[in-house]
Amino acid sequence: MLPRTFLRAVEEIRREELRGASWCAWRAATALLDLSLAGSLTHSLVDEAARLVEEANRSMASLYNVALIFRESYRAGGRRAAISALRSFLDYRSRSSGRIALSAQEAISAGSSIVTISYSSNVERILNAARDVLRRVYVAESRPGGEGIFLAKALRSRGIPATVVPDAALHTVLGEVDMVLVGADTVTLEPCLINKVGTLPLTLAAKSSRVPVVAVFESYKVHPSATCSDVEVVRRPYREVPYGAPEVPVFDKVPGELVTLQVTEYGIERFGSDELKRAYERFLDEVAPSLRRTP
Repeated sequence: MLPRTFLRAVEEIRREELRGASWCAWRAATALLDLSLAGSLTHSLVDEAARLVEEANRSMASLYNVALIFRESYRAGGRRAAISALRSFLDYRSRSSGRIALSAQEAISAGSSIVTISYSSNVERILNAARDVLRRVYVAESRPGGEGIFLAKALRSRGIPATVVPDAALHTVLGEVDMVLVGADTVTLEPCLINKVGTLPLTLAAKSSRVPVVAVFESYKVHPSATCSDVEVVRRPYREVPYGAPEVPVFDKVPGELVTLQVTEYGIERFGSDELKRAYERFLDEVAPSLRRTP
């Protein structure tokens, strides 16, 4: 039987609405590591724990990959192998975000203005690193949830000129920006990007205005087998108006032709199937090479 501390961690991930896929991956990996360190594991316990992590938010490939690493490492080498793989993942996660921020600086020139949506920790790090050369950052409110407001406050506290824009008015600032910069909760190999709802209309408007769209994400957010249509989009009640609480999608599915470039821990590349597959394989090589051929 799984301990209450682990079940509470899964519930925390399931309810999370502000912090993104990177944080959820960290929370899942630490919970699985604590579970592994606490005592003996069995195949049925490992399978159940991995299943609960994956199902906590099926819109996030990071959870799929943490569950995969835990389950398959245990099957290959038992408890010791699972502990080693989880520790390796956590170390990798702590390093990859810094590598992404460093890589992204090549794409940001002096005097740039940027528009973004939601609250991506990667986007925040990139903008913080580039604060001396940024002219203006426009941040979508990102409703439902409104987490873009929190990102704008965080940026302004570091001296970055940040302006909050209503989601429906994002197209009005595209003539003033050099780039659309977005994070990702899941990326499929088609390619397809899954990110906060509102990302699709923003990227469509960006293409119409000929503004490049740059997606930033760690390679563990790539789903190695799911197609875009396979990804289950989380829906939640929209309670921000007093006229009812209809369930609305939390994420958009953005086709690859709307994304210009990807920035991962391995650098800046075209957003394409070959590039995504190569990045994912390099991630597995670093964290759990024995799983390289696991579907």
